[in-house]
Amino acid sequence: GTADTGLLHLDAGQLESFATPNGLSGDKILDLFEDREGSVWVSTSRGLDQYRPITPANQSGLNRLKGRARSVLSARGGSIWASTTTGTYRRDSSNTCTPHRSWLVGVGSLFEDRRGRIWAPSQTGIQYFDGQHFVDAPGIPAGPIDAMTDDANGDLWLAHRELGLLHVRAQGDQKFVSRTVLRPSSRISTLAIDPVDHSLWMGLWSGTLENVRDD
Repeated sequence: GTADTGLLHLDAGQLESFATPNGLSGDKILDLFEDREGSVWVSTSRGLDQYRPITPANQSGLNRLKGRARSVLSARGGSIWASTTTGTYRRDSSNTCTPHRSWLVGVGSLFEDRRGRIWAPSQTGIQYFDGQHFVDAPGIPAGPIDAMTDDANGDLWLAHRELGLLHVRAQGDQKFVSRTVLRPSSRISTLAIDPVDHSLWMGLWSGTLENVRDD
């Protein structure tokens, strides 16, 4: 994905480009992922596209999907989730998109934890999907969340822009306990758990990469 020239595809040494003249909704690519059927979903500055080997299919405006796409998630249950400037949508196996509203402002990404819960971090806080609606997560402080992940124990790690790195443990099914582990020198842009030693890696906006062990 590029910032202004659309999608590039390298296959057998041949480079192809796909942009708005080829059917893409926009030339600025925000996110990409491949689903279980081999389709590549492309989040652009102007919509959401589904790319197949023949041609991209613009999904924006279809089945009630509206707004500029910000993030796409392929859930383990087979549904496709998308956050846009107008809300969060779930696309099921029948290709029906269902909107799910919340009070959150600026949902920029979606995350599925090890329990199968869909999380929506945003500029104002975080909610999770309870099977019917997006609901608050008591115990997690409000404020902008820039990134999140979970570890092998099922604990959540959140990059809170104001409070720093948060370690969140579930207390029952609907309550959570949060504590600040550290306040990095720069804003956190991404989080990932090391598959070998299960430590946490933080990517910072300053360009550095830091390893965190919370014993």
